Amino acid sequence: MDFLWLFIFYVIFLILGVSTFCFFSGRSTSGLDGALHRAEQVISRVSPVWLQRCFHTRSGAFVLLHLILDVLVFAEYTWEVVDYSLEMEINWILVFLPYVLITGNLYFYYKCCSSDPGRVTKQNEAFYIRVYEYDEIMFHHSNKCPTCHLMKPARSKHCGVCGSCIQRFDHHCVWVNNCIGALNIRHFLLYLLSLSLTAACLAAVITAFLLQVVLLSHMMTAAYVDSRGHEEIASLAYVIQTPCWIGLFSTLASYFFPSTCS
Repeated sequence: MDFLWLFIFYVIFLILGVSTFCFFSGRSTSGLDGALHRAEQVISRVSPVWLQRCFHTRSGAFVLLHLILDVLVFAEYTWEVVDYSLEMEINWILVFLPYVLITGNLYFYYKCCSSDPGRVTKQNEAFYIRVYEYDEIMFHHSNKCPTCHLMKPARSKHCGVCGSCIQRFDHHCVWVNNCIGALNIRHFLLYLLSLSLTAACLAAVITAFLLQVVLLSHMMTAAYVDSRGHEEIASLAYVIQTPCWIGLFSTLASYFFPSTCS
């Protein structure tokens, strides 16, 4: 099957899956919760023990994986895209902007990993109790954490992974190996924003790079012979789905470095 059709099927499947989940999550959740619980049991039986520990105990495995992925992505970007993009006279600010964005992203990532999310201790228990009023519906002033043996401030929750109550608890993120709470939520949001901007900037540079490659190779005006033996003019769909990128980059290399290809 052609790449373009595979990609279209993937997008359709992803949209249908997300839509189905959102549709049923807004209705009675008993059936959905049961299905998710059974799926979790199946996954827990087939997944390795060390991977399960990464989700239930503090571990730097996903932090290391995150950093490795960053290095691999930017190594590939530097090796395959930067030089060619500058040769094609793509705006150098756009080419080097991802490096600036990933620097800011790594700073916010470090802050998410290292900063205190708002752990409730004996020293700050009284202060956090005064931050939010108890509504006596979800949060009662007489509630005491059975694990920490401290009074639970309103909008706090005990994290079983970190082993402490977190003020304005959002979730425990394995990618930062830390809870996201009142004191580091701003860093987490800035981390997500800078990560999204970095990905968008990389996509923009690579898109401009590939468009230049297609234009320089005159692929859109080229002809090819189809399976029936008829000569056809290459269309955009053909350019996207045909497996001819290796030859295309060889053509590009010979265009910029003719001495090395002779």
